Amino acid sequence: MTTPSSPSPWRVALIGECMIELQKSADGQIRQGFGGDTLNTAAYLSRIGAPFGTRVSYISALGEDGFSLAMRAFWSSEGIDHSLTRALPGRVPGLYFIELSPDGERSFSYWRGEAAARDVFEGDEGETLLGNLADFDAIYCSGISLAVLRETGRARLLARLRELHERGTRIIFDCNFRPILWKGDGTEKPETNALPWYREIMAVADLVFISRDEIQVLGLPPDTD
Repeated sequence: MTTPSSPSPWRVALIGECMIELQKSADGQIRQGFGGDTLNTAAYLSRIGAPFGTRVSYISALGEDGFSLAMRAFWSSEGIDHSLTRALPGRVPGLYFIELSPDGERSFSYWRGEAAARDVFEGDEGETLLGNLADFDAIYCSGISLAVLRETGRARLLARLRELHERGTRIIFDCNFRPILWKGDGTEKPETNALPWYREIMAVADLVFISRDEIQVLGLPPDTD
């Protein structure tokens, strides 16, 4: 009698940017951590998927500085594989600073213009990395993932996602529209700059997370499901 073989562990790649987080508390102390929309998702997916053997990988680019090394250590502590995250010499991660107003509202300031994550899919190494996406059962990225990439890298990624979708890889997209990231040169509205890219990835996505407000702002059909 033969016993049925166990299914292979589900492999998920999350593409995005992890940033240095600085948060000022009410007593003036500043606490440092790491955060980002796709990184937070990777951490939670790793935690809930561990009992089922889910393998979570994070794909990005960092530098070789102390913050970049600490990020990798933090990811490892969450069970997140970072073997496909590039190390770009002389580059550093992006940074954001959180302040609390007297009434408890949070405000954010960002420094990410030259963050290493912008160039994750640039050059020959970027092409090789895109090829490695074929090893995964699902690919997850967000509107922020797209926005922080340079246009050449963004186009390369979307072309690769189309290929993978046709092969049966599941594509998961979290809209997470942030107007400030799509301002461009200021000649067009952010939603105008973002919409062609959003339409392209939504056309191949198996699962899309989008709010009613985002549907309205982006000018998508009201019955977008």
